[in-house]
Amino acid sequence: MVARGRRLGGRIMKYRLTRDDGVEIDVPGVLWESVLERAYRNGWVPSGTDAPWAPDRRTARTARMATIGDLPAQKGGRWPNSDYFSACSQYVRASDARELGTAAMRSRKLRADGAAHPDIKHDAGVRRVADFARDGGFVIGRAPEPERDAS
Repeated sequence: MVARGRRLGGRIMKYRLTRDDGVEIDVPGVLWESVLERAYRNGWVPSGTDAPWAPDRRTARTARMATIGDLPAQKGGRWPNSDYFSACSQYVRASDARELGTAAMRSRKLRADGAAHPDIKHDAGVRRVADFARDGGFVIGRAPEPERDAS
């Protein structure tokens, strides 16, 4: 299910998730993939994403992108609804988002002795994304690249 380490120009991609209420978070690709993998392993059954919306989906929710050529096409130019990775403004419905967030927090990795894995920083990142997802549907986009200093 998980496509590890998508690179963009030599850097790991960063996702920008934008919820229906306008709240946004930027999530490193490795963390996003980890959340999806953890949720999947904990019983989440993805219902699939909706094809990308118009650029300003909050004000034009029903306006779809004009041409299918703008979409990452699969057989016959149809949207691959299993796509949670391309960051091209595909939409995760509220019910799927809630289930994703709940499943991601269901359990922690265990060490060989059965104790919870003490990766506090990673767990905090997973918790932040899971809490975000449980609060509503969201768009999966690409976070803007930081501007480089020209001097």
